[in-house]
Amino acid sequence: MDTIFRALLEYTEIAGEFALDDVAERDLLRAAVVESAANRSAFLENAQSEVAILRPAVATLADNTELGARLLAVEAREGLAAGVLQDAVDLMNDLDLKTMRYTQQVLGVTGEITTEVLDAGVVGGCLLIGVGQSVI
Repeated sequence: MDTIFRALLEYTEIAGEFALDDVAERDLLRAAVVESAANRSAFLENAQSEVAILRPAVATLADNTELGARLLAVEAREGLAAGVLQDAVDLMNDLDLKTMRYTQQVLGVTGEITTEVLDAGVVGGCLLIGVGQSVI
């Protein structure tokens, strides 16, 4: 899917160089990328919820190998989901779309600081999320 999005983005950039009307294609691309990011975000949220449920269970029932294996699988899915959401964030940045919420979500999983993450709104949002989690 991202390959198709990138190809359409490249087309719109080339079309602009030749003064071709690319407004409809750019609007379509923006809408598709935003929808894709929302779906990827929901997928990541689901994985995060499962990890949050399984971690304490595994800590409590350390001898239960089935729970441990399930946690490993869900953590792998969480990492994968964060990666594909980051891909959507990269596309959104290229299209000048707002990415703060999704960037915060990826940062919460990966802990990786990028130049995009150094946005004051993203950092502030992550701090608020961290404070909220430490209170709970």
